Amino acid sequence: MDAHAIVENWRFFKQRAPSAATAAVVKADGYGLGAETAARALAQAGARVFFTATLNEALAVRAVLGDGPQILVLNGANANDAESFAGARITPVLNSLAQIKAWAGRGPAALHIDTGMNRLGIGPEELAPAAVALKGASLVLVMSHLACGSQLDHAMNETQRQRFVDAASLFPKAPLSLAATAGALMGAPFHFDLIRPG
Repeated sequence: MDAHAIVENWRFFKQRAPSAATAAVVKADGYGLGAETAARALAQAGARVFFTATLNEALAVRAVLGDGPQILVLNGANANDAESFAGARITPVLNSLAQIKAWAGRGPAALHIDTGMNRLGIGPEELAPAAVALKGASLVLVMSHLACGSQLDHAMNETQRQRFVDAASLFPKAPLSLAATAGALMGAPFHFDLIRPG
């Protein structure tokens, strides 16, 4: 895959979700091109929000894109690397109560809610304490991930969408994101404020 194909793919999803922002996910090797090359091409095409898996990936993307774009790290921050996030203006996606505690007072963050993927995120029993711990915090995004998104007609998709709406009501000021690549193909009810193809 070349940079042109990556940009065309991003534009395809941008057209599919005209009422939502379209992020660019450039974790790991950036589709075989390298995250830096992919990120540069996507930024030139108009992407302003980027997701990486790790802090090191985010630092590499920040180095090539400069201060403008928003960069979020899906694996979140811990007590050992929180200062590096803040210093580079990189936003952690907080996946646990421990990460929320480690990040407290350090700046903007995103929150990942587990609505059924059972991999990462704040579970249903943790939502109330998370809401208390994040009171007054600057949440730039509340997100979740579809467990069966590759099966567009799977009943679990709508179940998760409703769970997400219910959970996100605890964080009424934050923009919302549920759809990654497959979810973005499900139409406007799944798009919310931001889609995450990649």
